Amino acid sequence: IPLENVDDAPFPDYSILKTPCTAANVISTRGCPYRCTFCTTSRMFAPYRQRSVDNVMAEIRMYKNMGFRYINFEDDNFTADKARAKEICRRMIAEGLTFRETFFFGRTDLADDEELMQLLHDAHLTRVLIGIESLNQNALNSIHKGQNIENIRRAGAACEKYHIRMIASIVLGLDEDTMADMDRSVEFARSIHAYQLQPAILTPFPGTPVFEQLEAEGRMITHDWSRFDMMNVTYSPQNSTPWELQEEFYRANLRFYDFP
Repeated sequence: IPLENVDDAPFPDYSILKTPCTAANVISTRGCPYRCTFCTTSRMFAPYRQRSVDNVMAEIRMYKNMGFRYINFEDDNFTADKARAKEICRRMIAEGLTFRETFFFGRTDLADDEELMQLLHDAHLTRVLIGIESLNQNALNSIHKGQNIENIRRAGAACEKYHIRMIASIVLGLDEDTMADMDRSVEFARSIHAYQLQPAILTPFPGTPVFEQLEAEGRMITHDWSRFDMMNVTYSPQNSTPWELQEEFYRANLRFYDFP
C-alpha cells in the first residue's frame, strides 16, 4: 500500500552512519508522471506523489544545520512539475539553503523554461542526469519517451549555457537501434560536452511492457535476477547477438572517456 501523504515519512537519520558523509539525499516526490516502457519507477512507485514544499524545505534546512556540503535530489524527475521545482529553488536561494553543489534528475523539457534554468543555476542545482536514451526517433517513440531529437539538442545547449553539468544517460539495445545508432548516441553526448556518460543495457525488469514483450516473443535468455543490473545482457537483441551488445556497452565507455 503506497504512502498516501508522503509528508508523513520521517527524515533520514544520518547520525547512525559509521562512515563520514558530506552529501545528503532528498526524495521530494515518489514515482514519475511519465510511462517509459522500460522503466520500473512509474510501476513500482505509482501513483506519482509530491511532498509539500514546506516539508521539503524543513529537511533541506536540517541538512544545512548539520553541515552537509552537498545534497542530491533523488526524485526520478525533479523538474516534472516545473512550478514546484522553481518554488523550491527560490526558497533555497532566499533562505540561504544552497549547497556547494546539488544533483538532480531531469528531462530534456527543462530546457523549455529559461526561468527554471536560471533558478536551477542560482540554487546551485548544477549537476543533472538526463535520459537521452537514443538519437533514433523511432526508438524514442517505441519506448514512449515523449521527446524528440531537437528536445535533446536544446537540453544540451541550455545546460551548457547555464553551467549545469549533464550526465547523459543512454539505453543500449532498443529494438529500433542498430550498432551505428548506439555509436551515434555516444558521439552526440561528447558533442554536447556532457561531463559523464551513463550507458545502460536495456534491462527487461518484470512488470514493465518491455519484459512482457520479450517474454511473449521468447527472447529472454535468463531469469537470473542477479544479472538484471543494466550492465548485463539478459535477452536476445533485435539487431545483434547478446555478446555483441555486451561488447558495445564496454566500447561506449571507452569511446566516451578516451581510455587508451
